[in-house]
Amino acid sequence: MAALEAAAWHDMTSAQTLGHRDENRVFRRFTFPAGGSPFLVAPPAIPVSIRNDQAINVPLPTTRPEPHASAPPAPAPGTNEVARLHISQLTPAIFDMRFRVPGVPLIIEGALDLPDFEWRLQPFVESFASSEATYLCRIHGSDAFATSPSKWTGKSHARHVVPTTPSKFAQTIADGIAAREDCYVQADIRGTSAGDALDKGPLRRIAAATGLQVHRQYGPVVNMWWGPSGHKEPLHMDATDGTLCQLYGRKHVVLFPAHCWRDLYPFPATETGMSWAFSQVVQASPDLGAFPRLAQALPHRLELVLEEGEVLFLPAGVAHEISGERLLRDGTPAEHVLSVNRFWRTDPNRVRPHMPEDARRMYDATLATYE
Repeated sequence: MAALEAAAWHDMTSAQTLGHRDENRVFRRFTFPAGGSPFLVAPPAIPVSIRNDQAINVPLPTTRPEPHASAPPAPAPGTNEVARLHISQLTPAIFDMRFRVPGVPLIIEGALDLPDFEWRLQPFVESFASSEATYLCRIHGSDAFATSPSKWTGKSHARHVVPTTPSKFAQTIADGIAAREDCYVQADIRGTSAGDALDKGPLRRIAAATGLQVHRQYGPVVNMWWGPSGHKEPLHMDATDGTLCQLYGRKHVVLFPAHCWRDLYPFPATETGMSWAFSQVVQASPDLGAFPRLAQALPHRLELVLEEGEVLFLPAGVAHEISGERLLRDGTPAEHVLSVNRFWRTDPNRVRPHMPEDARRMYDATLATYE
């Protein structure tokens, strides 16, 4: 069976072909199934032969956890737990007092009821009015580049970015290419049927229950995070409150409170280097020799698995690393992992105290005016 193989060289920020060889920026080699590149732009190709993998069709689990009958107390300080509440138990006053103002994460149950939508791979692709709509796909490569901060020399933890379509990207997931080459799509899907349904239903429901307000700069964003199981977004923080809505598959989440951010060694704030919102440490294999203050953050580490139908409130400044679980709750393989998030209006004074001075100056000059 004919296929296409190519070695890709592409810079995320300039979208221009690189004119020199930098081993930390090289995208090694990826192989496409017969029929051409799964992306709209690809470098020159060389015909080779590979096996034609078949797509996996995994049924959606038919049961979900029952919501709590009454509000449980918040976990005691120092426990490795994240509180959970059914959305019916929330009011803006309760949410402000217990979670938003003190910067405490929360799992919200019962907020994502959309009976007309099925989030398995093929039905999700079919929900786009045009399966040829264009989105940017990040290609991180097969050598853990996305989770190796020491290799990042530019402004991105991706080696390569190319445009793709929902149908083409779904095929890379089904063929195993997306998992092998660590491909991921992050995009605002406002204006699609799924994005509009999420905006008018669950996201407005969350706003009403919590009092969260649409971000002045971003607006009512419906930010899709879509890819194969196994993809990991490295440790970073957001300067705004966010709600991560898990639509299909599960996500393993590691959290550190905002007061730990300096001890997680964020990148220096520069115009050309990696964002100050990303950590230089690999928390799964901590190097206390290179990052001694990390020892002060590790006791505060929280860990959870976000299940389908759950929403995770991520307060501004809380550091998080998020990975797509390979299995569904019933033990069957996850054919893909899909979630959306929304960033909400946030008081800059809640995040400023936790930033290093250089990051605070850049934040004040660029982001805070839009909160």
